[in-house]
Amino acid sequence: MRFRAFLAGIPLFSLALAPACALFSMGNDMGKPYGEDAERVVTKQAADVGGASETAVFAAGCFWGIELAFQRVPGVTNTEVGYINGHKENPTYDEVCSGETGHAEALRVEFNPDIVTYDELLTVFWDRLNPTQVNGQGNDIGTQYRSGIYYLSDEQRVAAEASREAEQAKYVEPIATEIQQAETFWPAEKYHQGYLAKGGQCSAKGDLTPIRYEERLKMVRSGRSVAAKSEVCRALMLWMRLQQSTSRRSAASKRGGAGQSGRAARSQSKKEPLDLDARRMCMKRRRRNSLEGKRWV
Repeated sequence: MRFRAFLAGIPLFSLALAPACALFSMGNDMGKPYGEDAERVVTKQAADVGGASETAVFAAGCFWGIELAFQRVPGVTNTEVGYINGHKENPTYDEVCSGETGHAEALRVEFNPDIVTYDELLTVFWDRLNPTQVNGQGNDIGTQYRSGIYYLSDEQRVAAEASREAEQAKYVEPIATEIQQAETFWPAEKYHQGYLAKGGQCSAKGDLTPIRYEERLKMVRSGRSVAAKSEVCRALMLWMRLQQSTSRRSAASKRGGAGQSGRAARSQSKKEPLDLDARRMCMKRRRRNSLEGKRWV
């Protein structure tokens, strides 16, 4: 899912990669219009009176979109994306994406209950996802993309369970969103924080603009994310391997397939080198990043 925007934006590969891009599409429902109830919460008129502060934690697929959705809610004073309810201390993004740490990509929300209530935050949460999907949102598949509400008090647990029961009445399939006590929340890497807002999307209170994900491509083109460039390299390598595999199968089919030994197939694959220009581009970027000693810019 992380690669779709990059691949489609690379002129030499955009046409050839069209089928593959579907495999990496951003999956959750953040881009859909707000429902009436959620719209009332997002657009409510409220003065910033300061005062009390409470915390809530939600998970709804890729944490970029859910963060931007809550940044727009009046009364939300701070947001932070991270990882929760796994078994490894201080996990990295790559470790969480492997699915081996058990964490979910999550959002920690600090809010003023005098302006927006926990129940109203739940209204926005349910509006921003497909709660019936198990371990994923759309094409974002994996346990790290599961949806969940992680309560910090008995009051939050009761409210979350009641809201899930009310939400279930809207669906035929059972809701898969988990409700669990919040364990240690590990903040994600700095470049993930406020990601879509930094990419140019509006995070102003009351904004109802559909959330988009193509800003990642803009960051790659402008050189603002070394990490994103590395992902382009990995995506290109993946695409080239897929092309090799397809080419080998096609060649085997034309020859009849049955008479070709494994050794002959391997010999044939050696005659199909990777796109050297693309490979050199990837390696050059990796060497430059390594020499500079920088992970992000």
